[in-house]
Amino acid sequence: MRIQPRQRLSHYRLEQRIGAGGMGEVWRAVDEALGRDAAIKVLPEKFSPALSKRLIREAEVCAQLQHPAIATFFEAGVADGTSFIAMELVRGETLRRKLQGGPLSGSDALDLVTGLLEALGHAHSSGILHRDIKPENIMVTDEGLPRLLDFGLAKHIRIYGSAEATTVTRLTAPGTLLGTVGYMSPEQLRGEPLDERADLFAVAAVLYELLCGQPAFSGASPTEKLSAVLSRDPDPLDPSVASPVLDTFIRRCLSRDRERRPADAGDFLRGLRQSREGLPGATGLAPSVALLDLQNLSGNADNDWIATGIAESLAADLGRVEGLKIFPVQASRQAAAAVSDTDLLQRAQQVALRLGARWVVCGSFQKIGSRLRVISHLVEALTGETVATEKLDGAIDNMFEFQDRLGEVIVAHLDLSMPVAAAAPERKLDVFELCARAERLAQTGGKESMTQAGELLERVLEVEPDHVPALTTLARMLGMKHVYTSNPEFPRRAIEYAKRALVVDPDSVETLVWLGYARFQIGEYDESAKHFSRALEIEPGNYTAAYFYASHFLLPMHSQGIHRQQRQMQPPGSAAKCVQTRRKEEARRLLQIAVQDPRKSGFSWLGLGICHIELGHFENGLWCLEQARQIEMEGEGFVLAGIDGYIGECLRLCNRLDEAMQRVMAGLQQVEKSDHFYRDTLRGIYLNTLGKIGLDRGDQAAARAAFQQAAQHLRGRSKARGVGQLLVQALAGQARTDGDAAALGEARRLFDERSDYNFEFMWGCREDISLLELARAAWTLRQTDLARDYLERARDLGCFEARREDLR
Repeated sequence: MRIQPRQRLSHYRLEQRIGAGGMGEVWRAVDEALGRDAAIKVLPEKFSPALSKRLIREAEVCAQLQHPAIATFFEAGVADGTSFIAMELVRGETLRRKLQGGPLSGSDALDLVTGLLEALGHAHSSGILHRDIKPENIMVTDEGLPRLLDFGLAKHIRIYGSAEATTVTRLTAPGTLLGTVGYMSPEQLRGEPLDERADLFAVAAVLYELLCGQPAFSGASPTEKLSAVLSRDPDPLDPSVASPVLDTFIRRCLSRDRERRPADAGDFLRGLRQSREGLPGATGLAPSVALLDLQNLSGNADNDWIATGIAESLAADLGRVEGLKIFPVQASRQAAAAVSDTDLLQRAQQVALRLGARWVVCGSFQKIGSRLRVISHLVEALTGETVATEKLDGAIDNMFEFQDRLGEVIVAHLDLSMPVAAAAPERKLDVFELCARAERLAQTGGKESMTQAGELLERVLEVEPDHVPALTTLARMLGMKHVYTSNPEFPRRAIEYAKRALVVDPDSVETLVWLGYARFQIGEYDESAKHFSRALEIEPGNYTAAYFYASHFLLPMHSQGIHRQQRQMQPPGSAAKCVQTRRKEEARRLLQIAVQDPRKSGFSWLGLGICHIELGHFENGLWCLEQARQIEMEGEGFVLAGIDGYIGECLRLCNRLDEAMQRVMAGLQQVEKSDHFYRDTLRGIYLNTLGKIGLDRGDQAAARAAFQQAAQHLRGRSKARGVGQLLVQALAGQARTDGDAAALGEARRLFDERSDYNFEFMWGCREDISLLELARAAWTLRQTDLARDYLERARDLGCFEARREDLR
């Protein structure tokens, strides 16, 4: 099939062809689901289905790569029979195009290659080879930085810690090569097992060409180039472009005997530095640091708070340094848990490489009575070299001085400067310990641990009443506690704590977010929106603020419980629908920010999927819901249970009823097996969806059973989030199924009074959905005027399904 501009592949709209080669065409595209540009590689039709499938599977391995010198992989898949790989669209020019202007200066060439080596160090640490490094696959951004493109030939060579170290490269019949002759290593040309040194051979070939403007292995045809790689050494570089030392090193990297080449990217970089001979060096990549918890040499777990406290407070201090990226401490802990190496420095190096950090801080401590011994190292990730060491051997009260010195050493080594801190209250060791212990408890996420953490933070406030982190954390904990208790006392207390924190620090983004969240919980929607808006004004990319603020835009344009009074103030008819559409578009924009959260939020993906569905973009919505499901299956991040149930509702709206039934049943099974704090709500949502599927299929018995189960389930769980709306929908479904006027009457009373059940917002527990179901039930009972009124109100609130409903 010939690809045409404006054609859609999955949720991508292809705009312009920007390249082509043996591995397919590359198109500039728009990701309509996430509102971003993308580069789409369309694999050739001539590839066998097995080869296309394997290339897609191996490309998907690259999703774990996150490095500033690697173009981000988005996804790979098949749409309408066309195989594609989607990645970040990098602005700039290819290195091949840049070389058309002649060779680079020695300093520029070495800087660019240094950036590529850092990228490969990250990829190789995850067991991924590129296998097709060449000037065409290297972009030079508008800022002059290297970006390695097209891991389409990438190969997963090992799983860290396993015995497997290599794999063969041949994917097709003998005689077929994947890669580019002239940059492929001899062993790759021969189809032998590969390791990191194959990529390093290609980097050396690129460096050779950057310095002299000519390929290392020339030839009039691919056959001649292949022969050159396998049988002869490249010509020596002219002394005007490379010193004899550098020339010798590059030629060693291009050796046909890979045992003579550098062992890995770090070894390559060390050799390159030794060969620069006075040339200035800098990659241009922004400095980034990962912080690991110090090892507790005493073995006494009761002292682990020291490691937590130092890591968290050092991260906060370094986070104020302009131009320095600090990886979240929790991300470093998760990466460390996946590394089996027991040597302190080697373990730290592996963690940093996996994260894509350029440096890592690690060390150990030992507490003996009131004395503390600490040794901490700053390690360069790629080479594993320790570049700075700081020690403390004295009273534990000196911990703060040590922490300050360590921060200054790190910043000085990175040639940055620590900002002048505003006057702060004297730091107290007992407060530091209580906060660190609370943080360790909070990391577990259990209800009992959260309660214990809250008690410790209350003790902090007894000593230091204006401690902003403690006040903010308590506000967050109490706000979240409302989720599974529905006790309004918790968000009210959260509001008081947050207000106290803002008196001390009015621009604390985290405090503003949790103050907004608490106010949202008790229906103070206008005030909560102001707090979310202010948080995003201070920090435009704050994921949590974006998620909660999006929820505000998905609410009806009036507060619950005063519908009739405020409905008169809304724009009439089509104007109201336009306003609601704009609100959903704004919610979509905010959720597109929220889903970028590296902590993986199934809630954000669910919300974005529902936004797309409500805007009529079903394919985009389904794709987003599948991302939420993937997070659920992985069991990481912030997840819901049984996302299949929401996918089933989307399929129902697409009239794919058999698939919808299967997905909802799967979602119900997942919910039943979970202990999720939204379990009762989700079960009600999915049972109601089964009832609607039954009605759409004309299966009255199935619909009746589902709605009856939903109503029975919800009546006994009046405090669960959003069950009031769900019970209204279940009763309306019963009325619609059996023509039951009593059920409709009860549904109407519940909807109007809202006194006995929780009517708070939740995905699927919305007022516009309830209005639509009431309209359908009233129409079934021939209460036509009432039905039309409910339907118009549902449309005014922007209900997508109501807009296409035809009561006849």
